[in-house]
Amino acid sequence: MLVYTSLDYVIITLTKAAADLGKEFKEINPLSVWFEKDRNLILEEKLNLNVSEFWEAFRKYDTPESRIKNTKPYYDTKIVLDSLRKKGYRTAVLTAAQNKIAKAEIGLIGEEYFDAVLVAQECNGIMPKPHPDGIEKCLGLLDLGKEEVVFVDNSDEDIETAENAGVLDVLIDREEYKFPNLKPSHKITSLYELGKTLSKQLSLMRRNVYKRG
Repeated sequence: MLVYTSLDYVIITLTKAAADLGKEFKEINPLSVWFEKDRNLILEEKLNLNVSEFWEAFRKYDTPESRIKNTKPYYDTKIVLDSLRKKGYRTAVLTAAQNKIAKAEIGLIGEEYFDAVLVAQECNGIMPKPHPDGIEKCLGLLDLGKEEVVFVDNSDEDIETAENAGVLDVLIDREEYKFPNLKPSHKITSLYELGKTLSKQLSLMRRNVYKRG
């Protein structure tokens, strides 16, 4: 939700991977495999593909070099991150991207904008989303309680991850893909709108502290 990868690139790359295995995205939107949490189920049931073979074929085309050539920060990313950090907010990234791609994407934004960067892959000792492990490890690194955190991202998998971890979820809907039956706690269309949500969360935290006192 901080960087934009060309959807044309995504569709072409997914299509090439399927073609290598003798399949086509005829009645299926290829972007469902990119955005939805049930991507592997879609590959198995709709395309009759072996999941491991598909993602191996996909990675042949989606190299870190190719991905970064087709990726850039969103127009609001650096401006909002800079504003948040000047106001004293701590910021972190939890991504499911491959390690090299994750590092390159963070490089497009700037490591200085983040207090922690976690890649949710078992090879890194972090369970993949929607398991709450990544958020829980992030809370530990930043020494924060669940009530102090807002998790912002752009997919059903991310909303479920936040719910599983017990933190406030915010869907940023940049109108790139329409999720069926997705009901986030909050929805924004730009990071510029995030300030209102954070203000409400901060106000709620203060009221709860007052009540406990």
